[in-house]
Amino acid sequence: MDIDEILRRQFEIDTCVPSGEEFPVHIAQAGNFSSDARRYKGIAEEYKFIVYGDDAYICAGSESLDRIRELYGNRKPELMFKYPNIKELEKILEDDGYVIAEIQECFTPDIYIFMDEDGHIAPEFRYTEDDGEGYDFRELDGILFKKIKNEDRFPHALVEGDYEKPKKGMALLSPQGEVCGVAGAYKEGRVLWQIGVDVLPSFRNLGLGAELVQRLTVMLLKNGELPYYGTNIGNIISKRTALSAGYVPAWSELFIKKKSDR
Repeated sequence: MDIDEILRRQFEIDTCVPSGEEFPVHIAQAGNFSSDARRYKGIAEEYKFIVYGDDAYICAGSESLDRIRELYGNRKPELMFKYPNIKELEKILEDDGYVIAEIQECFTPDIYIFMDEDGHIAPEFRYTEDDGEGYDFRELDGILFKKIKNEDRFPHALVEGDYEKPKKGMALLSPQGEVCGVAGAYKEGRVLWQIGVDVLPSFRNLGLGAELVQRLTVMLLKNGELPYYGTNIGNIISKRTALSAGYVPAWSELFIKKKSDR
């Protein structure tokens, strides 16, 4: 699995950037988005800002395209989200009736941990060891999903409003049979699946959240699907879960929404 190729192609689709451009900062006018573009409820489709490695992928509406090109066209991608640049971007967006929603840091599986040279799950791969015994990890089937989908205990794993997207999941059952943790994944774009995880407070700090993510990751990788883990840039606890599960930082993404959606 060539993660770099998959991500670059997805970012080109997301931002309407022509395939194969060889500039470090790719800026395009928002146009007719492919059905394979990633979309999120409440997030503006016409503005996207992604920093991946030494490259940036940007699309913007026609009203602010020239100003955004002036702001970012000659800047190094790694400086795109520095505070002075963000403040300048805020002014441009404000004039068009938009605001910054959040900045996410996104992680992908360390393929050298999970897979062997032939693209199979590595035989030496081992799940994170937890400090408890008697826990059961179970694929989230239709019956189990219906049982918990209307609860508010797992807001990151069962994303509100995204039930129409293809979904897969893994549930954690306590020794007493209670669902005490869930990792859910929703299809985003061509082959990307975004993972979210929740563990109930009394079951945290046992390594169970990381193992939930690992088990769901293995299930997706076996099907040729690439999971990723996105979290707010300031959520250190969530980042630790990603790292413990064998994920590595991959890209950063700025999300925009209309003022009226605040």
